[in-house]
Amino acid sequence: MLVWCLSEAGAAILSEGSQGRSKEWMGKQPKESQSRTSFDSRLQSAKERLEGRTRGAGAGGRLNSRGMGVGFRIVVEMIVSLAVGVGIGIGLDQWWGSTPWMLIVFFILGSGAAFMNVIRVARDYDRRIREEREMRVGGDERR
Repeated sequence: MLVWCLSEAGAAILSEGSQGRSKEWMGKQPKESQSRTSFDSRLQSAKERLEGRTRGAGAGGRLNSRGMGVGFRIVVEMIVSLAVGVGIGIGLDQWWGSTPWMLIVFFILGSGAAFMNVIRVARDYDRRIREEREMRVGGDERR
């Protein structure tokens, strides 16, 4: 019984004989040691690149993730400030019977509070980044 096999190394004929299965290669001969060395070197370089990203970009990676966290914090604070302002406005409108006026007033107040929170968070983030840079620069100069 003959079976054709195709692989990266070439085509092979697998035949069953009295001595078991034998392979007759019609393409280039696969060199296991060469392919294994190639794989090992690619694996090692991938590990080094991954390690370099985490080690070399340590502070940068932290800054990027921290920046994303600050962005989420800003979005949440804006939504919450607006929701609280609108909620208070609707509640007071229903209680006092002044249907659109308190909603409008507290929407404006909620918007103002949201933007003040954004400015406060951005200043705090900027201050932290500046302090970290000064510590890094100061630490490098001391050496």
